[in-house]
Amino acid sequence: YNKAQTGSGFGKIPTGNSNLINNSHSYSFNHQTRIKHQFDDHTLTFGYLLFNTNSPSINETGASENANHGRVTSRLYRTTRTQALFVENLLSFGKLSMVPGLRFENMNLSATNDDKTGTSDIKRKDTYNVFLGGIGSSYQFTEQTQLFANISQGFKPISYEEVLNQGNPNYTVSGDIKPSYNYFYEAGLRGENEKINWDSSFYVIQRQNILASTNNVLSNGGSARYTGIESSILFKNIFSSSTQSEYDIYLNANFLNAKFQRGSFKGKTPGHAPSALLKYGLIYKAEKKIHLSFLGTFVNEHFSDDAHTSQYKVPTYAVYDFLFEYRLMNQFAINGAINNLLDREYYSRGMATGVMPTMGRNYYLGMSQRF
Repeated sequence: YNKAQTGSGFGKIPTGNSNLINNSHSYSFNHQTRIKHQFDDHTLTFGYLLFNTNSPSINETGASENANHGRVTSRLYRTTRTQALFVENLLSFGKLSMVPGLRFENMNLSATNDDKTGTSDIKRKDTYNVFLGGIGSSYQFTEQTQLFANISQGFKPISYEEVLNQGNPNYTVSGDIKPSYNYFYEAGLRGENEKINWDSSFYVIQRQNILASTNNVLSNGGSARYTGIESSILFKNIFSSSTQSEYDIYLNANFLNAKFQRGSFKGKTPGHAPSALLKYGLIYKAEKKIHLSFLGTFVNEHFSDDAHTSQYKVPTYAVYDFLFEYRLMNQFAINGAINNLLDREYYSRGMATGVMPTMGRNYYLGMSQRF
């Protein structure tokens, strides 16, 4: 649920006497079945995945800037159903292991926008049937060190937002808009001992048919390459030698260089691709019952659009969260979190009408059960 006062322009104080209200919900049902069979020198796994989600949304115009409800302007109905069959085979050859895999996905997406103003009614259904493959490998270099490499494919259908923009009279579609295929390549080194777990890798992501939006014009932005280095390290039990409790320090750094290789944005950095992303924190564990984490995330400045429009620039920000879990017994646990612990004001997305602020300090409390 969110609401915003109307009037004025980007980056200015709103002056309107009404507001825009959005109330969205999401309902999902997911299921996965995996069957594994162990042979002498390899392990065969195959399974089935079902993912269903329904996301209705209502847009209203309030009669005042503080209204909580108003005149309904549109009702949006979004549904997704994905079914997948997958198979993978773990092959062992001494210190070398390889895991080839194949996946077939059937995706059905539908979006219906009942626009009460009659300007952008949309009713669209899309079905995709795709085969995706990949292979992973590892080599046990020493007892504590392992080399690894992976190659895999990905697929991104046209999203709900992209479908709605194509039906919006305020947008223009230029060229051929297609779903996106992605190719992921990674190679690295990882290891562990009693005091340290570490992992470092070099990766390349090749994306094709990226949808680009500039000044309300939708186009095929071409292809882009993301090249990066990611490293993480976990220092275990740094303050105590007790076997009943421990303090860990976690550090993760991701440095990225992303550029469009062809298309109208050739040479530019794609949106939402910060050059540096850091995660760090302190973790406390006690008697296999208590788990406390204080975690921080640092994101370098970047743009949230592909054209590098000034109003879409996202400044550097850092945010901190506190998470906890208390295990009542082997099966049940109480867990929760305080997100944005310091109540920082920041945003990670810009739009034509302004920035989309993130939530301030917020909380959740729940219970989990293991089977």
